[in-house]
Amino acid sequence: MDWQNEFRNYLETEGMAPNSISAYSSDMNIYADWFLTTNERQFDPHSLVGADVREYRRYCIEQARVKASTWNRRRASMAAFAIWSRAQNYIMGDPLHGVPEQDQRTLPPYWLKPKEFRAFRRQMEINVNRARLGTAERKAAVRDWAAFSLMLYAGLRVSEVVNMRREYLLLRERSGSVEIRNSKRNTDAILPLNFEARAAVSAWLSIAPDGELIFDVTARTMQRRIKELAVDARIENCDDITPHWLRHTFVRRLAVNDDGTINNPPGFVQHFARHQHQSTTERYYQANYADLERMAEGL
Repeated sequence: MDWQNEFRNYLETEGMAPNSISAYSSDMNIYADWFLTTNERQFDPHSLVGADVREYRRYCIEQARVKASTWNRRRASMAAFAIWSRAQNYIMGDPLHGVPEQDQRTLPPYWLKPKEFRAFRRQMEINVNRARLGTAERKAAVRDWAAFSLMLYAGLRVSEVVNMRREYLLLRERSGSVEIRNSKRNTDAILPLNFEARAAVSAWLSIAPDGELIFDVTARTMQRRIKELAVDARIENCDDITPHWLRHTFVRRLAVNDDGTINNPPGFVQHFARHQHQSTTERYYQANYADLERMAEGL
């Protein structure tokens, strides 16, 4: 039984993001390896039983000492696997019943500080200005400006950017929008684009090569380019920065002003950020360490 591919296909049909599919699949492979070592037999969906899952939880927490967030993700992966297994009549009942999550401290997401946001925004255009017209360097700089602007001003995920097509964009002189589609090519949301995003995307479309995808880059390339930009912009902790920081920065700026006062109510921000749960949105209203430093200085 090729249960790994069957499970991946199920996650894809459910519209799960590629990164999540990879994480869930990896988690189940880790469980299968543990199952083989512990029980001296190969794992298959029929073998997903509560006693083993409870023993696996004890192993993860007490012996492997994984972080609470790691266990909670592994549990979520197994829960999805159990739902699929029941639908396929591989198992009966819920093998995760009585297998709790691990309590963890929920920290606010990482985002660029207001000064860092302005430095990063400025550096994107400086790189365009510095590169000679018609060179590969200029082309890459304009591409980065457009791709990162979609994250910074519309909150797109890196997977949504690398899979962007021309027909997903509508650009006018004074307005514009981007259509977000899931893995089934169905529309998930239509988001307005502000002037900054429209200017960057328009500049790229005027020189972008023909092709199915607008940017034709990998998520790994985006990761490398954002670190290079962060270094040029003198962002603190630039080795830790990821493209998702730009989405976090977008949501944070929607939620609160530079001084921490509320900018928009959570309900509005949740809709724009496309969060399934309002509790996710509320994390962006929390004070991070930079906010605590600012408050302490004001005492």
